[in-house]
Amino acid sequence: DCVSYLYRRKSSLENDTIKKIKYKIESNSIKKYEKKVLKGSKVSLAISEIDINELKAIESRSNIKKIGLGIDFDYFKPNRKKVIDKQLIFTGVMAYGPNEDAAIFFSRDAFPLLKKHTDSEFWIVGSNPSTEVKSLATKNIKVTGTVDDIRDYINQADIFVSPLRFGAGVKHKILTAWAMKIPVIATDISLEGINATEGVHYLKANTPKEYLSQIEKLFKDKELKLKLAEAGYNYVIKHHGWEAESKKLSKYISQLI
Repeated sequence: DCVSYLYRRKSSLENDTIKKIKYKIESNSIKKYEKKVLKGSKVSLAISEIDINELKAIESRSNIKKIGLGIDFDYFKPNRKKVIDKQLIFTGVMAYGPNEDAAIFFSRDAFPLLKKHTDSEFWIVGSNPSTEVKSLATKNIKVTGTVDDIRDYINQADIFVSPLRFGAGVKHKILTAWAMKIPVIATDISLEGINATEGVHYLKANTPKEYLSQIEKLFKDKELKLKLAEAGYNYVIKHHGWEAESKKLSKYISQLI
């Protein structure tokens, strides 16, 4: 990932002036280090075109190759027998800045708009939740912390939401959700580096009101839920198998040797 790009985005989102400056300084510091690493490497690997473009802007002479993310389809298998209606889920390491921000944003700004759906729940599933993420827990918002098997939680959820507002790289959580045939509602940033089609493979939502609209649409339309889940599954099977990506990696290593 281009990490300086991640911090630059975080700075642009921040309203606190001190924090905004802090993240901008951090972005510039990381950018200098990335330049040093790129200059000293014969081959560098990135997982998306966006990251390659950002890294090329830092060091134009760098030799950067793309290795996409793959999914272990033997491990992440769909099992939609015990789906809980109107249960929303977001997964990830909750100590990681973009995931923490997404969980807080959705819990405080988007989920409360689902007032008439009193039986709906939002599950935040992932290790190391910060104190602020833990404080989000209510009757209808569940914060699990580390779980034994994340697949159990994804399989029982009705809809996967990815309200990421900044970040870099390709979001493995989206690919995993599709591999397990769960319909996805996500921000534009969540889908960066993934060449999927909005309205076919997922529904787009960037604001709280857009999340309300798209979630209610799926609550009402079970056929659309099934279509999105099937299309997402077919996409990830076709484009994100590990075998093809591993062959690319072997080729680059052989060339380097």
